[in-house]
Amino acid sequence: MSFGLVPIVTKVGSIGDYVKDGENGVFVPVKSAKEIPDIISMLNSDREKLRLMSNNARETIMESSDANSYIKKLNILYKSLL
Repeated sequence: MSFGLVPIVTKVGSIGDYVKDGENGVFVPVKSAKEIPDIISMLNSDREKLRLMSNNARETIMESSDANSYIKKLNILYKSLL
């Protein structure tokens, strides 16, 4: 995502904290790999949607992965454990 790649993923674990279906990535149901080629074709045929989702993917990671945000989140976690 940090390189502007649009993830095609299943919604497991914490993936839903970062990937928003149709905004910065695409969800497929678990064990539904046969849908992936159709999603790739759809994104390839709608280059504007691909561009927007690509920009959103990159922005999501840049906003959530900077060192200051990470340190703030850790501090909140540590304070909650005290």
